[in-house]
Amino acid sequence: MLAQTFRDFIQDKSFKGPWGIPDVARGVTDVESACHGFVRLKTGQVISLQVSWAELVKREEISVTFQGTKAGGLVRRWFGSDGLDQTALDTCELYVQENGRSVNRTIVAPPDESMGRLGSAANFVHALEGRAPPLNTPDQALTLMRIIDAAYASARAGRPVKC
Repeated sequence: MLAQTFRDFIQDKSFKGPWGIPDVARGVTDVESACHGFVRLKTGQVISLQVSWAELVKREEISVTFQGTKAGGLVRRWFGSDGLDQTALDTCELYVQENGRSVNRTIVAPPDESMGRLGSAANFVHALEGRAPPLNTPDQALTLMRIIDAAYASARAGRPVKC
């Protein structure tokens, strides 16, 4: 993992980001505003990440781009009005080769203002009650925490670190 965290705008109370919603006047801002990183997995796959809630960007975007050996794709959320979930514009695309030709597919899913947050919280409760399997396994959670911890360790050290 090679990563860098940023605090460029975190103490600037006048900075509103692209969403245009000011911070609380006396709110505490003691976290980073962004983290950029690169992970190389043992399998040879890579993850490039840019995570931010306060950067100078054209507009707020939540997205994942993936590339595999059989398909690539994009899952993206933009906003009609930045930061307002009720104006979300969601897209999901899959890019494949079929019979020697490039084929782009749009996958239509029902709108979900909460981006799955409500369903995830409900699943957590249902899993604790034994009424549903968890969406994520403890091993998956541990792997994610190792990647996050390594990102912070790399940012502190200024060099790549092992996960």
